[in-house]
Amino acid sequence: MLVDPVLKKSLSILSDDQVHAKACDINGLWNLVEGSYPYVNEAKRRGLKCFAGFVRPGRDASTLNNLGIAYSNEGQYQKAIASYQAAIRVDQNFFQAHYNLALTYSKLGSNDKAIAEYKEALRINPGLTVARNKLDELGQNTTDERLAGEQNLFKENKQRRQAQIEKEPSSQPPEEQTFQSETGSGFFVSKIGHVITNAHVVDGCNRVMVGGNANKQVSAEIVSSDKSNDLALLKLSSLEMASAESKSLIQKLSIVVVPLASKGLLRSEDVRLGEKVLVAGYPFGDTLSNTIKVTAGIVSAVRGLSDDSGQFQLDAAVQPGNSGGPIYDSGGNIVGVVVSQLNKRAFGSLVENVNFGVKASTVRQFLVSNGLPLKKSQRIEEKSTEQLAEIAQNQALMVKCLQ
Repeated sequence: MLVDPVLKKSLSILSDDQVHAKACDINGLWNLVEGSYPYVNEAKRRGLKCFAGFVRPGRDASTLNNLGIAYSNEGQYQKAIASYQAAIRVDQNFFQAHYNLALTYSKLGSNDKAIAEYKEALRINPGLTVARNKLDELGQNTTDERLAGEQNLFKENKQRRQAQIEKEPSSQPPEEQTFQSETGSGFFVSKIGHVITNAHVVDGCNRVMVGGNANKQVSAEIVSSDKSNDLALLKLSSLEMASAESKSLIQKLSIVVVPLASKGLLRSEDVRLGEKVLVAGYPFGDTLSNTIKVTAGIVSAVRGLSDDSGQFQLDAAVQPGNSGGPIYDSGGNIVGVVVSQLNKRAFGSLVENVNFGVKASTVRQFLVSNGLPLKKSQRIEEKSTEQLAEIAQNQALMVKCLQ
Protein backbone atom coordinates (compact mmCIF):
# COMPACT_ATOMS: atom_id res chain seq x y z
CA MET A 1 0.00 0.00 0.00
CA LEU A 2 1.38 3.36 -1.04
CA VAL A 3 1.35 6.10 1.57
CA ASP A 4 1.28 9.76 0.66
CA PRO A 5 4.60 11.40 1.73
CA VAL A 6 2.76 14.18 3.56
CA LEU A 7 0.62 11.67 5.43
CA LYS A 8 3.68 9.57 6.24
CA LYS A 9 5.54 12.54 7.70
CA SER A 10 2.51 13.64 9.70
CA LEU A 11 2.04 10.12 11.03
CA SER A 12 5.70 10.02 12.04
CA ILE A 13 5.15 13.17 14.05
CA LEU A 14 2.26 11.49 15.80
CA SER A 15 4.31 8.38 16.49
CA ASP A 16 7.10 10.44 18.00
CA ASP A 17 4.85 12.43 20.28
CA GLN A 18 1.15 11.67 20.08
CA VAL A 19 0.40 13.67 23.20
CA HIS A 20 1.89 16.83 21.71
CA ALA A 21 0.05 16.20 18.49
CA LYS A 22 -3.29 15.88 20.26
CA ALA A 23 -2.60 18.99 22.26
CA CYS A 24 -1.57 21.03 19.27
CA ASP A 25 -4.46 20.51 16.93
CA ILE A 26 -7.72 18.94 18.00
CA ASN A 27 -9.57 19.63 14.74
CA GLY A 28 -6.66 18.76 12.46
CA LEU A 29 -4.48 16.12 14.03
CA TRP A 30 -7.34 14.32 15.72
CA ASN A 31 -8.91 13.88 12.29
CA LEU A 32 -5.57 12.60 11.07
CA VAL A 33 -5.45 10.03 13.85
CA GLU A 34 -8.91 8.87 12.83
CA GLY A 35 -7.75 8.46 9.23
CA SER A 36 -9.52 11.41 7.65
CA TYR A 37 -7.16 11.74 4.71
CA PRO A 38 -8.51 15.03 3.27
CA TYR A 39 -7.36 16.90 6.37
CA VAL A 40 -3.70 15.82 6.17
CA ASN A 41 -2.23 19.00 4.69
CA GLU A 42 -4.20 21.25 7.03
CA ALA A 43 -3.22 19.05 9.94
CA LYS A 44 0.43 19.30 9.00
CA ARG A 45 0.24 23.08 8.66
CA ARG A 46 -1.47 23.54 12.01
CA GLY A 47 0.66 20.92 13.69
CA LEU A 48 3.98 22.45 12.65
CA LYS A 49 2.81 25.89 13.77
CA CYS A 50 1.76 24.46 17.09
CA PHE A 51 4.97 22.49 17.61
CA ALA A 52 6.88 25.72 17.12
CA GLY A 53 5.08 26.95 20.20
CA PHE A 54 6.65 24.15 22.22
CA VAL A 55 10.11 25.29 21.21
CA ARG A 56 9.24 28.66 22.73
CA PRO A 57 6.39 27.75 25.10
CA GLY A 58 6.36 31.16 26.77
CA ARG A 59 4.59 32.53 23.73
CA ASP A 60 1.41 30.48 24.00
CA ALA A 61 -0.42 29.74 27.26
CA SER A 62 -3.32 28.19 25.37
CA THR A 63 -1.04 25.63 23.75
CA LEU A 64 0.47 24.68 27.09
CA ASN A 65 -3.01 24.35 28.56
CA ASN A 66 -4.03 22.05 25.69
CA LEU A 67 -0.88 20.03 26.25
CA GLY A 68 -1.88 19.61 29.89
CA ILE A 69 -5.32 18.37 28.84
CA ALA A 70 -3.71 15.82 26.53
CA TYR A 71 -1.35 14.60 29.25
CA SER A 72 -4.26 14.31 31.67
CA ASN A 73 -6.29 12.31 29.17
CA GLU A 74 -3.32 9.94 28.85
CA GLY A 75 -3.13 9.58 32.64
CA GLN A 76 0.20 11.42 32.86
CA TYR A 77 -0.94 13.72 35.64
CA GLN A 78 2.41 15.06 36.81
CA LYS A 79 3.23 16.18 33.27
CA ALA A 80 -0.24 17.68 33.03
CA ILE A 81 0.37 19.65 36.22
CA ALA A 82 3.71 20.92 34.88
CA SER A 83 2.04 22.02 31.64
CA TYR A 84 -0.78 23.88 33.42
CA GLN A 85 1.72 25.57 35.72
CA ALA A 86 3.76 26.62 32.69
CA ALA A 87 0.63 28.09 31.11
CA ILE A 88 -0.08 30.04 34.30
CA ARG A 89 3.48 31.39 34.35
CA VAL A 90 2.86 32.71 30.85
CA ASP A 91 -0.53 34.20 31.77
CA GLN A 92 -1.48 34.31 35.45
CA ASN A 93 -5.07 35.21 34.54
CA PHE A 94 -5.60 32.23 32.23
CA PHE A 95 -8.48 30.81 34.26
CA GLN A 96 -8.82 27.68 32.10
CA ALA A 97 -5.37 26.54 33.23
CA HIS A 98 -6.23 27.18 36.88
CA TYR A 99 -9.45 25.20 36.50
CA ASN A 100 -7.78 22.28 34.71
CA LEU A 101 -4.98 22.27 37.28
CA ALA A 102 -7.61 22.04 40.03
CA LEU A 103 -9.26 19.10 38.27
CA THR A 104 -5.93 17.28 38.09
CA TYR A 105 -5.11 17.94 41.74
CA SER A 106 -8.55 16.62 42.66
CA LYS A 107 -7.93 13.40 40.71
CA LEU A 108 -4.72 12.93 42.72
CA GLY A 109 -6.48 13.58 46.04
CA SER A 110 -4.70 16.90 46.65
CA ASN A 111 -7.93 18.64 47.57
CA ASP A 112 -6.34 21.59 49.37
CA LYS A 113 -4.44 22.47 46.20
CA ALA A 114 -7.55 21.87 44.13
CA ILE A 115 -9.54 24.28 46.30
CA ALA A 116 -6.87 26.96 45.90
CA GLU A 117 -6.91 26.64 42.11
CA TYR A 118 -10.71 26.60 41.88
CA LYS A 119 -10.77 29.77 43.99
CA GLU A 120 -8.17 31.38 41.73
CA ALA A 121 -10.19 30.47 38.64
CA LEU A 122 -13.27 32.05 40.26
CA ARG A 123 -11.32 35.13 41.24
CA ILE A 124 -10.40 35.64 37.59
CA ASN A 125 -13.79 34.58 36.24
CA PRO A 126 -16.53 34.87 38.92
CA GLY A 127 -19.08 33.52 36.46
CA LEU A 128 -17.35 30.16 36.14
CA THR A 129 -20.22 28.14 37.59
CA VAL A 130 -18.56 24.79 36.97
CA ALA A 131 -15.66 25.77 39.26
CA ARG A 132 -18.06 26.90 41.98
CA ASN A 133 -19.92 23.58 41.70
CA LYS A 134 -16.67 21.67 42.07
CA LEU A 135 -15.88 23.66 45.22
CA ASP A 136 -19.30 22.78 46.59
CA GLU A 137 -18.69 19.08 45.88
CA LEU A 138 -15.42 19.20 47.80
CA GLY A 139 -17.13 20.94 50.71
CA GLN A 140 -19.95 18.41 51.20
CA ASN A 141 -20.62 17.47 54.83
CA THR A 142 -17.51 19.25 56.13
CA THR A 143 -19.43 21.17 58.78
CA ASP A 144 -20.93 18.03 60.32
CA GLU A 145 -17.59 16.25 60.32
CA ARG A 146 -15.91 19.25 61.88
CA LEU A 147 -18.48 19.29 64.69
CA ALA A 148 -17.99 15.57 65.23
CA GLY A 149 -14.26 16.16 65.54
CA GLU A 150 -14.88 18.96 68.02
CA GLN A 151 -17.08 16.72 70.14
CA ASN A 152 -14.45 13.97 70.09
CA LEU A 153 -11.85 16.43 71.32
CA PHE A 154 -13.93 17.43 74.31
CA LYS A 155 -14.84 13.82 74.97
CA GLU A 156 -11.12 13.13 75.32
CA ASN A 157 -10.81 16.09 77.70
CA LYS A 158 -13.71 14.73 79.72
CA GLN A 159 -12.09 11.31 79.99
CA ARG A 160 -8.80 12.89 81.02
CA ARG A 161 -10.45 14.93 83.76
CA GLN A 162 -12.46 11.96 84.95
CA ALA A 163 -9.27 9.92 85.24
CA GLN A 164 -7.72 12.69 87.34
CA ILE A 165 -10.73 12.73 89.66
CA GLU A 166 -10.66 8.96 90.10
CA LYS A 167 -6.97 9.17 90.93
CA GLU A 168 -7.30 12.03 93.43
CA PRO A 169 -10.98 12.27 94.46
CA SER A 170 -10.29 14.34 97.57
CA SER A 171 -8.64 17.11 95.56
CA GLN A 172 -11.79 17.90 93.57
CA PRO A 173 -14.70 19.96 94.94
CA PRO A 174 -18.20 18.40 94.69
CA GLU A 175 -19.31 20.56 91.76
CA GLU A 176 -16.48 19.17 89.65
CA GLN A 177 -18.34 15.86 89.47
CA THR A 178 -20.24 17.42 86.55
CA PHE A 179 -17.85 17.20 83.65
CA GLN A 180 -17.42 19.60 80.76
CA SER A 181 -18.56 18.03 77.49
CA GLU A 182 -18.04 21.00 75.20
CA THR A 183 -17.01 24.63 75.24
CA GLY A 184 -17.58 27.42 72.81
CA SER A 185 -17.66 31.18 72.67
CA GLY A 186 -20.32 33.87 72.60
CA PHE A 187 -20.86 37.58 73.20
CA PHE A 188 -23.27 39.90 75.00
CA VAL A 189 -26.03 41.51 72.95
CA SER A 190 -28.08 43.10 75.73
CA LYS A 191 -27.85 45.06 78.94
CA ILE A 192 -29.78 42.43 80.86
CA GLY A 193 -27.58 39.53 79.87
CA HIS A 194 -28.58 38.14 76.48
CA VAL A 195 -25.79 36.22 74.76
CA ILE A 196 -25.38 34.99 71.18
CA THR A 197 -23.57 31.70 70.44
CA ASN A 198 -23.88 28.73 68.06
CA ALA A 199 -26.77 26.28 68.37
CA HIS A 200 -24.39 23.32 68.19
CA VAL A 201 -22.44 24.63 71.21
CA VAL A 202 -25.45 24.31 73.53
CA ASP A 203 -27.34 21.48 71.83
CA GLY A 204 -28.11 18.65 74.27
CA CYS A 205 -26.74 20.43 77.34
CA ASN A 206 -28.22 19.76 80.77
CA ARG A 207 -26.80 23.06 81.93
CA VAL A 208 -25.21 26.05 80.20
CA MET A 209 -22.67 28.34 81.83
CA VAL A 210 -21.17 31.58 80.52
CA GLY A 211 -18.45 33.85 81.80
CA GLY A 212 -15.17 35.64 81.27
CA ASN A 213 -13.20 32.40 81.66
CA ALA A 214 -13.61 28.83 82.90
CA ASN A 215 -13.40 29.86 86.56
CA LYS A 216 -15.81 32.79 86.47
CA GLN A 217 -19.11 31.41 85.20
CA VAL A 218 -22.81 32.05 85.71
CA SER A 219 -25.74 29.84 84.72
CA ALA A 220 -27.67 30.74 81.55
CA GLU A 221 -30.88 29.52 79.97
CA ILE A 222 -31.47 28.84 76.28
CA VAL A 223 -34.07 31.35 75.08
CA SER A 224 -34.13 30.29 71.44
CA SER A 225 -32.23 28.08 69.01
CA ASP A 226 -32.07 28.18 65.21
CA LYS A 227 -30.29 25.04 64.00
CA SER A 228 -30.63 25.95 60.32
CA ASN A 229 -28.43 29.03 60.84
CA ASP A 230 -26.57 27.50 63.83
CA LEU A 231 -27.50 30.33 66.21
CA ALA A 232 -28.67 30.26 69.82
CA LEU A 233 -29.82 33.05 72.14
CA LEU A 234 -28.99 32.67 75.83
CA LYS A 235 -29.88 34.77 78.87
CA LEU A 236 -28.13 34.88 82.21
CA SER A 237 -30.36 33.16 84.76
CA SER A 238 -29.45 35.45 87.63
CA LEU A 239 -27.30 38.56 87.63
CA GLU A 240 -26.97 38.19 91.39
CA MET A 241 -24.92 35.05 90.83
CA ALA A 242 -22.68 36.67 88.23
CA SER A 243 -19.08 37.48 89.02
CA ALA A 244 -18.03 41.09 89.48
CA GLU A 245 -16.32 40.92 86.10
CA SER A 246 -19.50 39.69 84.38
CA LYS A 247 -21.61 42.39 86.07
CA SER A 248 -19.10 44.97 84.91
CA LEU A 249 -19.39 43.75 81.34
CA ILE A 250 -23.17 43.94 81.43
CA GLN A 251 -23.11 47.44 82.90
CA LYS A 252 -20.85 48.61 80.07
CA LEU A 253 -23.60 47.78 77.59
CA SER A 254 -25.67 50.62 79.01
CA ILE A 255 -28.63 51.45 76.79
CA VAL A 256 -32.32 51.76 77.51
CA VAL A 257 -34.43 48.65 77.00
CA VAL A 258 -32.30 45.77 75.73
CA PRO A 259 -29.95 45.41 73.00
CA LEU A 260 -27.28 46.46 71.16
CA ALA A 261 -24.87 48.73 73.07
CA SER A 262 -25.05 52.51 73.00
CA LYS A 263 -23.28 52.68 69.64
CA GLY A 264 -24.59 49.40 68.33
CA LEU A 265 -22.85 46.08 67.83
CA LEU A 266 -23.84 44.54 64.50
CA ARG A 267 -22.77 46.24 61.28
CA SER A 268 -25.54 46.96 58.80
CA GLU A 269 -23.46 46.51 55.63
CA ASP A 270 -22.49 43.10 54.29
CA VAL A 271 -18.89 41.91 54.48
CA ARG A 272 -16.58 42.95 51.65
CA LEU A 273 -14.22 40.60 49.88
CA GLY A 274 -10.69 41.08 51.19
CA GLU A 275 -11.56 43.29 54.18
CA LYS A 276 -9.66 42.78 57.43
CA VAL A 277 -11.36 40.94 60.29
CA LEU A 278 -10.50 39.84 63.83
CA VAL A 279 -11.87 36.72 65.53
CA ALA A 280 -12.25 36.57 69.32
CA GLY A 281 -13.07 33.61 71.52
CA TYR A 282 -11.89 30.73 73.66
CA PRO A 283 -10.37 28.03 71.40
CA PHE A 284 -9.95 24.69 73.21
CA GLY A 285 -11.69 26.12 76.27
CA ASP A 286 -9.15 26.46 79.08
CA THR A 287 -6.88 23.68 77.78
CA LEU A 288 -4.33 26.13 76.36
CA SER A 289 -4.95 29.02 78.74
CA ASN A 290 -7.87 30.51 80.65
CA THR A 291 -7.94 33.79 78.71
CA ILE A 292 -9.59 35.18 75.60
CA LYS A 293 -7.66 34.79 72.35
CA VAL A 294 -7.78 36.75 69.10
CA THR A 295 -6.64 36.02 65.54
CA ALA A 296 -6.59 38.29 62.51
CA GLY A 297 -7.34 37.63 58.85
CA ILE A 298 -9.40 38.72 55.87
CA VAL A 299 -12.75 37.88 54.28
CA SER A 300 -11.84 35.21 51.72
CA ALA A 301 -15.30 34.89 50.16
CA VAL A 302 -18.62 36.65 50.71
CA ARG A 303 -20.56 33.38 50.71
CA GLY A 304 -20.24 30.15 52.65
CA LEU A 305 -20.35 26.48 51.75
CA SER A 306 -22.71 25.56 48.92
CA ASP A 307 -22.98 29.26 48.07
CA ASP A 308 -24.75 29.99 51.38
CA SER A 309 -25.58 33.71 51.31
CA GLY A 310 -26.10 33.76 55.09
CA GLN A 311 -22.44 32.95 55.73
CA PHE A 312 -19.02 34.10 54.58
CA GLN A 313 -15.53 32.62 54.47
CA LEU A 314 -12.51 33.96 56.35
CA ASP A 315 -8.89 32.91 56.74
CA ALA A 316 -8.34 33.98 60.37
CA ALA A 317 -7.31 30.95 62.44
CA VAL A 318 -10.30 29.17 64.00
CA GLN A 319 -10.12 26.22 66.39
CA PRO A 320 -12.63 24.09 68.34
CA GLY A 321 -14.00 26.40 71.03
CA ASN A 322 -14.09 29.47 68.77
CA SER A 323 -17.62 28.54 67.69
CA GLY A 324 -20.10 31.29 68.55
CA GLY A 325 -17.47 33.98 69.02
CA PRO A 326 -17.67 37.45 67.45
CA ILE A 327 -15.95 38.49 64.22
CA TYR A 328 -15.01 42.19 64.10
CA ASP A 329 -14.22 44.51 61.23
CA SER A 330 -11.42 47.08 61.46
CA GLY A 331 -13.80 49.60 63.06
CA GLY A 332 -14.88 47.33 65.90
CA ASN A 333 -18.28 46.49 64.41
CA ILE A 334 -19.38 42.86 64.63
CA VAL A 335 -19.76 41.48 61.10
CA GLY A 336 -20.39 37.84 61.97
CA VAL A 337 -20.34 34.87 64.33
CA VAL A 338 -17.80 32.06 64.00
CA VAL A 339 -19.59 28.87 62.97
CA SER A 340 -17.14 26.30 61.55
CA GLN A 341 -13.89 25.44 59.85
CA LEU A 342 -13.35 23.17 56.86
CA ASN A 343 -12.63 19.65 58.08
CA LYS A 344 -9.17 18.33 57.20
CA ARG A 345 -10.20 14.68 57.21
CA ALA A 346 -12.93 15.32 54.69
CA PHE A 347 -10.30 16.39 52.19
CA GLY A 348 -7.72 13.73 52.94
CA SER A 349 -5.00 16.37 53.10
CA LEU A 350 -3.96 19.47 54.98
CA VAL A 351 -6.52 22.27 54.76
CA GLU A 352 -5.54 25.59 56.25
CA ASN A 353 -7.43 28.79 56.97
CA VAL A 354 -10.78 27.85 55.41
CA ASN A 355 -13.27 28.97 58.05
CA PHE A 356 -16.82 30.29 58.05
CA GLY A 357 -18.94 32.84 59.89
CA VAL A 358 -22.67 33.60 60.09
CA LYS A 359 -23.26 37.09 58.70
CA ALA A 360 -24.38 39.91 61.01
CA SER A 361 -27.51 40.36 58.89
CA THR A 362 -28.52 36.76 59.67
CA VAL A 363 -27.85 37.32 63.38
CA ARG A 364 -29.93 40.51 63.30
CA GLN A 365 -32.90 38.68 61.78
CA PHE A 366 -32.59 36.02 64.48
CA LEU A 367 -32.64 38.67 67.22
CA VAL A 368 -35.63 40.48 65.72
CA SER A 369 -37.56 37.21 65.51
CA ASN A 370 -36.98 36.85 69.26
CA GLY A 371 -38.28 40.32 70.09
CA LEU A 372 -34.97 42.06 70.73
CA PRO A 373 -34.73 45.66 69.46
CA LEU A 374 -31.52 46.39 67.69
CA LYS A 375 -29.31 49.28 66.84
CA LYS A 376 -27.02 49.13 63.83
CA SER A 377 -23.35 49.81 64.34
CA GLN A 378 -21.63 52.23 61.98
CA ARG A 379 -18.15 52.80 63.38
CA ILE A 380 -15.92 53.89 60.51
CA GLU A 381 -12.69 54.91 62.24
CA GLU A 382 -10.13 52.16 61.76
CA LYS A 383 -8.72 50.72 64.99
CA SER A 384 -5.50 48.89 65.76
CA THR A 385 -5.48 45.19 66.55
CA GLU A 386 -4.81 46.06 70.18
CA GLN A 387 -7.88 48.31 70.31
CA LEU A 388 -10.04 45.62 68.72
CA ALA A 389 -8.78 43.07 71.24
CA GLU A 390 -9.76 45.43 74.05
CA ILE A 391 -13.28 45.69 72.62
CA ALA A 392 -13.46 41.90 72.41
CA GLN A 393 -12.45 41.54 76.05
CA ASN A 394 -15.52 43.59 77.00
CA GLN A 395 -17.93 41.57 74.87
CA ALA A 396 -16.78 37.99 74.25
CA LEU A 397 -17.58 35.14 76.64
CA MET A 398 -16.70 31.50 77.20
CA VAL A 399 -19.74 29.22 76.91
CA LYS A 400 -19.66 25.84 78.68
CA CYS A 401 -22.02 22.96 78.01
CA LEU A 402 -22.38 20.64 81.01
CA GLN A 403 -23.91 17.19 80.99
